[in-house]
Amino acid sequence: MRADFPQNSGQHIKCIRCKDALVGAKTCSYKRASEFSVTKVLQPKSCLDGYIAAYSDFPKNTGTFTECKRCEDILDPVTLLAKFPGAATCDYVAVTGQAAILTCQPGLTLNPDTGACEANTACTVKNCATCDDNDASVCTKCESGFGLGGGKCFPYKGCMKDDTTDRNLNLKAVGETTVTAFSVSGSTDPIGDCQKHCTETFPGEAAFFGLQNGGDCYCGSEYGKSSQKIIEDDDNLKCNVKCAGNADFTCGGATSNSVYATDVYPHTTYLGCHRDYCCENRQVSILDENG
Repeated sequence: MRADFPQNSGQHIKCIRCKDALVGAKTCSYKRASEFSVTKVLQPKSCLDGYIAAYSDFPKNTGTFTECKRCEDILDPVTLLAKFPGAATCDYVAVTGQAAILTCQPGLTLNPDTGACEANTACTVKNCATCDDNDASVCTKCESGFGLGGGKCFPYKGCMKDDTTDRNLNLKAVGETTVTAFSVSGSTDPIGDCQKHCTETFPGEAAFFGLQNGGDCYCGSEYGKSSQKIIEDDDNLKCNVKCAGNADFTCGGATSNSVYATDVYPHTTYLGCHRDYCCENRQVSILDENG
């Protein structure tokens, strides 16, 4: 830098970096202010990451490269929506030197192929009522009869009374002689964490899982005898205890399980194609609960 900066025809007094002279500039140069002027103007040649090259006729960008600005400095909310319908925030794209959409308004998703904000596709989660605004594969509310956990929906099988001597859900971990509960009391996603525990601890076996007494998690390959079903007018056995870690969910009763299917069904090995007969000698018989 010279004494008569920016004309720079005087004595050289110190050296400065371009980014110290021009905010956001990575490299810069001196150019004459006009064809007939001897005054030189410091202009940016390129911008640092996070800055956009702002032209005199922005957003056409066919004029003079005048300065480096952050996207939000150039595009106020009104201008941003006019240039990018549905956009919430914008970003700088180094390759093109142009503004681009960073995030979209609620209910819209950024299409990486087109760079535009588009309406969310229908939920891809089975039995889901509503999905996350930005991810159709994450459920936020399930249809009636299903429990929400980990962004998925698990079939609710009912409220079942338990017995410490004959557990409703009775899978035991390796080395254990009794059924031990897995605690999800501190979880904000009790259904999802219990399902995850059961399917990871008992792979291929845990077809069902249950929550009891606010946060005790049990796993089972079946979910109890008909005698264990709760009579709805029995207030002492109802599944009405709120989950300790998230009161938006119910985690069974004091001695009852809120039972869900894990969607992992064991013992479904294909045994081949067999000839059947009608009607006494069926290959597979259907029996009622009395046999």
